Amino acid sequence: MRLRKTDLRKKSYQQSLAILGPFASSYKVDELLKIVRPIFPWCNKRNKKDNQACLYYHLELCPGACCHKISPEAYQENIRQLILFLRGQNKSLIKELKQEMTQEAKEEKFELAQKLKEKIDLIAEVTQKKYQLQPDLILPNLTRQHEQEALVHLRHIMHQEGIVDLKYLFHRIEAYDVSNLQGKQATVSMVCFIDAYPEKAEYKFFKIRQSGQANDYAMLQEALLRRQQHPEWGRPDLIVIDGGKGQLRSANQVWRQRQLFNCPIISLVKNPDRLILINQDVTATNKKWQTIMINLPKNHPVLHLIGHLRDEAHRFAKKQHTRLRLENLLQ
Repeated sequence: MRLRKTDLRKKSYQQSLAILGPFASSYKVDELLKIVRPIFPWCNKRNKKDNQACLYYHLELCPGACCHKISPEAYQENIRQLILFLRGQNKSLIKELKQEMTQEAKEEKFELAQKLKEKIDLIAEVTQKKYQLQPDLILPNLTRQHEQEALVHLRHIMHQEGIVDLKYLFHRIEAYDVSNLQGKQATVSMVCFIDAYPEKAEYKFFKIRQSGQANDYAMLQEALLRRQQHPEWGRPDLIVIDGGKGQLRSANQVWRQRQLFNCPIISLVKNPDRLILINQDVTATNKKWQTIMINLPKNHPVLHLIGHLRDEAHRFAKKQHTRLRLENLLQ
């Protein structure tokens, strides 16, 4: 008897049920799931009737069950392999995946074969001794750095928008903020994070040379243009500014003008915090720059990292602005 898709989904779900455990703590379970999800992605979305892609799909941590990008059969197979992994049956799992990879290669489906190879390599990596993943479900005693996790999420988000590839590294991130009092004692701070950690020895600030009424756009543009005159400071992999779409377009205009560093630039807008990306619309005849608003949960690791950069840039700008005001009073 041929099963309908609805019946197949129901049957697949029932077959996916498995009892795993006991586990030492919920924390260790969460840590393990963070490790295995990039290898065997799954969907958390309960209501799949609206066909809307969930957040994890955009992060490549959901195979698309929420938006019908994967068949019920393929999704069930992925869950079955996940259960094998969690039960510690890694040898048989890797053997199975290698057979699939060989078959895909024979049929000249090289892209699928490559994905299977990457999955095999990841399984081999996370089952090394340093992870302490054992077949008896003794979970790893890991402390994953939230900052490093944030960089991975950020790369996936920007990859989805065609801004960076999946091999792009955010080694050096610079964040800028403007501080002034009606255009006087204006400064722009530049803070630097190396591998998601503040590197205070690399902090700089620009005493703005232009005078007149306060113009945050022009002040930021001046600082970015002057930054590009100092390649000896290092090449940034990402620029972060505080502001909305107009601020980002203005900053992008001068940052792309010389294309000395050629790295992406993003902004963070407040109340609530939202990420804004900018990219060229290659479909347009004049290739205009378009802004993309990314709404993330308030506790998302990317918002935590970019918010930290913004707050640190604001703190440093305010500190330098206060120092300049004191110097001016003492003159």
